Amino acid sequence: MMKFKYQIVSIFFFLILNGLIVKGQSISNDTLPKSTIESDSIHRVKRALKLIEEYNLIRDKRMEKDMENLKLSFEKLNTDLTETKLALNKSHQKFKKGMWYVVIGAGIMLLSTSTSILASSRRGGGRRTRGSSPLGNSINLVGGLTLVTGIVICFDSHKFIGRAGSFQTKRKRKVLPVE
Repeated sequence: MMKFKYQIVSIFFFLILNGLIVKGQSISNDTLPKSTIESDSIHRVKRALKLIEEYNLIRDKRMEKDMENLKLSFEKLNTDLTETKLALNKSHQKFKKGMWYVVIGAGIMLLSTSTSILASSRRGGGRRTRGSSPLGNSINLVGGLTLVTGIVICFDSHKFIGRAGSFQTKRKRKVLPVE
């Protein structure tokens, strides 16, 4: 379709040039012999054809350059999309890992608290007692640290989402090969 469109433009360009060349001449048929007029018109047609060929060459070069630019921009876009997917995948994996830590830490704390409550109810017969066992305290501490670690990992995973959107970080990133 594009080639046909350019052929129509070329023919139109040829007709316009031929018409301008003919109108621009002030030679009348009465003053020159017929052979001179014919050779002059042949010369004009050859000149117009040469101009059309030059125009087509320039147009083809421009189209090739545009195609190369399109290919380069497509490759850059493909690379950016790949980097975005990798950053979002990394963020998702890290967030999932952090959530597991949060669940495990909360479970450990819940377990240690419930065992502490059960132990105190057995000792005091339902009365509230002061203090708890050192084992319960250490399990509660481990659960709390695991919970806090999970929360930190979840918050830290969001840095990859920012990188997925901006592509400008202080560190230079490796350019991924385009498949």
